[in-house]
Amino acid sequence: MARSKIIISLLIAAGIVSAFFSCTRVDDRLGAGLEPDSEQMQIGTARYALFPNSTLMRARLHQQDSVRSSNLGRGYFGATTDPVFGTRRAGFISQFHTAALSDVENGFGADAVFDSMQLKLFIKEHVGDTLQPMHYNIHEIPAAVMNDLLAAHPDTLFYPTFDPSTLLSSLPAFTFTFPDGSTTGPYTEYITLHPTDTGRELIDRLMSDDAGSRGCLYISLADGGEGNMFATDLLGTGVMLYAHRNDPEDPTLVRDTLTASYAFLTDEETDEEGETVKKRTDASINVVQRDYAPGSIDMNLVASPPTQLYIDGMSGVVPQLTFTEELFAELATLLDTDPANEGSPYTSLAFNRAQLIVYLDDTDWTQLDPVSVTSLLDGSMLRLGLYTDYHKMIAVADYDYLYEKVINTDLPFGGHLNRSRACYLLDISRHLQSLWNDYRDGKPIDGTVYLGPEAFNAYGLKRTVAKSVELDVVYTLIK
Repeated sequence: MARSKIIISLLIAAGIVSAFFSCTRVDDRLGAGLEPDSEQMQIGTARYALFPNSTLMRARLHQQDSVRSSNLGRGYFGATTDPVFGTRRAGFISQFHTAALSDVENGFGADAVFDSMQLKLFIKEHVGDTLQPMHYNIHEIPAAVMNDLLAAHPDTLFYPTFDPSTLLSSLPAFTFTFPDGSTTGPYTEYITLHPTDTGRELIDRLMSDDAGSRGCLYISLADGGEGNMFATDLLGTGVMLYAHRNDPEDPTLVRDTLTASYAFLTDEETDEEGETVKKRTDASINVVQRDYAPGSIDMNLVASPPTQLYIDGMSGVVPQLTFTEELFAELATLLDTDPANEGSPYTSLAFNRAQLIVYLDDTDWTQLDPVSVTSLLDGSMLRLGLYTDYHKMIAVADYDYLYEKVINTDLPFGGHLNRSRACYLLDISRHLQSLWNDYRDGKPIDGTVYLGPEAFNAYGLKRTVAKSVELDVVYTLIK
């Protein structure tokens, strides 16, 4: 009896050990456990070098200046020169409206005295030397002029090449310096504005309008200075007006101080009970000017195959990639794979995973020096997108960025910068499968895609230079 108990205990122990170690086994072949014993199905992996020096994919630079720059939720201003991408200068137009008055019942009143005005910023991104002083003008665009412009463009669709010069008054309303080289920088919220005579007229109008004001301002560089560029979140951006009233019995005494805030963008407007009344529809337009000459990219050779892939935001240059028929002919050879060397050939090819790998460095990722590669990673975009039409921001099927935003969860597409491997991993399984199906059916293949910034940060300030591209596939063959 005791001997039987010992044998049973040993069997149980052996089962536990076996189960434990079997759980640690790694099977990196997706769906391998579902392969039929009759070899009617086979799973395998393959990797293809697509760029550079490959006939499997053609690449050229695509100069794109028609990516929507209006109503992005951010305003961009400043100027920088990059040794690769050249010079870019940015400014932005934004409507504004009265957001709050300290004396709602009386407004400023006829006896109010103007004190000062400030620009409120909410910097979300910046590049360049944040100590380099930059000088700016703020022009007023009359409300009637802006309304006429928007009436002519009811979709409020504008592009970075928009020229606002015909909308402006001859003189700026305000000037300011940001940063000033010592006390202000990326984390500064309030910048003192210096009004001109034109600006004092605007201030008088704002202070006399008790019902609340609407207007439009254009912030742009005042000179040819350069050194930094900033992106401000328009939900937290606006102007502040400060004034005071003197005591009528003793004008040397201040009776009370008055403030008014004017917002560039508000999500929604509420009534006195806090109920949502309506959403604001303030328009904004980012204006971008480019000069590629100071950089190393030769825009006269955009039709020639590049040696590197340049990816710029703010409607800049991006690579146009075309998967050639040679790639699909190479994929077709997978159907000839039959380890048993007998029976009928495979007839169907399905992609379990097709991953585009975009490398920032041509060094073997296992040999990367983490110190030297840090600056490269820090200056590169955090995520890339892949589009069949970059102008209209139409993405490949795998990158449904609108759906991704709704569910608030990353799709398998990925596209994020992998800092460990200094590369981007883009899952394009659905897109490649669709192209393969067309190829097998004898239909024309439109294999052209555009590698650009992620959709919701198309005007980000960072840039990416890629050295090579590979395609890694996990596939299933079916007889």
